[in-house]
Amino acid sequence: MIVKFSTRAGALTMHGEAAVALLRAMGHSGAVPGAILAPELPEALANLRKALETQADLPAPAQTEAPEDDDEERGNAPPPVTLRMRAVPLIDMIEPRLGPDVGARLKAVRTLATLLLPALALLLLGAHFGRAGLMPVAAACAVMVGLLFVRNPWSARIVQGVLALGAVEWLRTAWVLVSARAAMGQPYGRLLIILGTVASVTLAAALALRSSPARDHFRTGR
Repeated sequence: MIVKFSTRAGALTMHGEAAVALLRAMGHSGAVPGAILAPELPEALANLRKALETQADLPAPAQTEAPEDDDEERGNAPPPVTLRMRAVPLIDMIEPRLGPDVGARLKAVRTLATLLLPALALLLLGAHFGRAGLMPVAAACAVMVGLLFVRNPWSARIVQGVLALGAVEWLRTAWVLVSARAAMGQPYGRLLIILGTVASVTLAAALALRSSPARDHFRTGR
């Protein structure tokens, strides 16, 4: 079976099994004939790229044919065509349909999503210090949010350090409040769960700054 991919940018034919494998990697059912609508192309291309991160060097499915060569000839056979080799011309055909700025927009969205958790953790930490009357510390937390948009390695290190200290502060606060409630014979289970969760989220926000989108954003080494 031969499958034909076509867009306004061009057309591409491929053996059916390899084509179905690529379609499924794109999030399509693999049913042929079928269609991927224009609004779905960015997500389909992102799915394909993600699949290639782990499957790129796997041999692409090919048409099953009865072997005709003897053992010696098979030993001299060329290496198999990988999934990446099959995917490259398909990606080259799809990308012109997305426009030149789609990749940059997708990267920007991933970066903003990565920075959202640290920003929320810093604002929550600032609110905590503000409620305690430590307004200069609360203001410093707000400044840290601004540092998230300074694209330098030192910005990431400073914010990571503040978030790590913030997680320790939430644990300290939990210890103080739980001890006080326990001394008065009041329930403290819910309080411990809430503050423990906030401390965990704050630590996760610090670790998020070591992710690939954050490293690209802050231009830190891998």
